[in-house]
Amino acid sequence: HSLHNRLLFFSSLGYKTFFCMGCSFPFILPYFSLVSHLFEMTIFKIVVSADDRYGPIFNQGSAGVILEALLHNDYPLGSKIPITFIGYSGGAQVSLGAIIYLKKFLKVPIEMISLGGVFSGNVGFLQLDRFYHLVGKRDTVEPIGWTIFPERWPIAWLSYWNQARRLGIIKIISLGPTHHNGVMGYMDGERTLADGRTCRQQTVDTVAKLISFP
Repeated sequence: HSLHNRLLFFSSLGYKTFFCMGCSFPFILPYFSLVSHLFEMTIFKIVVSADDRYGPIFNQGSAGVILEALLHNDYPLGSKIPITFIGYSGGAQVSLGAIIYLKKFLKVPIEMISLGGVFSGNVGFLQLDRFYHLVGKRDTVEPIGWTIFPERWPIAWLSYWNQARRLGIIKIISLGPTHHNGVMGYMDGERTLADGRTCRQQTVDTVAKLISFP
């Protein structure tokens, strides 16, 4: 949908959202099996998107789906209207992989907001005008990205991630004592923080302030 003439996509693996890269599963599955399977699917898609061999095919396919959604929502090609991606968890990797191709085709300003994103360091950071990485201090899922992908390590001086950091494209923002999901998760609308806001309201407020294209 649009907000102040900016197009937003919310991309998330394993969660039903406006723009969902996940899968639906039968409700008869036990809860622990469902969660385990969703996690495995998320990791699988992250790894495929980041892979130098299979990633380009997967990411071009994702870019095609996003482009179709843009056109379906009457996005005017050639209008130069900026696009903002919001990538939750593994959706950040899928969004970054697709952005490489969308930037070449659309030639418009693109920014991205990562919400507890799990991603590699060899994807489309240099195609972005801004990349905001929102992460809670108690998020135990987000560290998977900078643990398993060496391109995120400081020693990988020439990786796109580290180049973008030196160029000032990347900004990391703390969401305080929040978890990845569940109780005290980013989308928890019941538990409150020290300032009286729910975790969800903090997330919404932070994202709203970051949508700042001139």
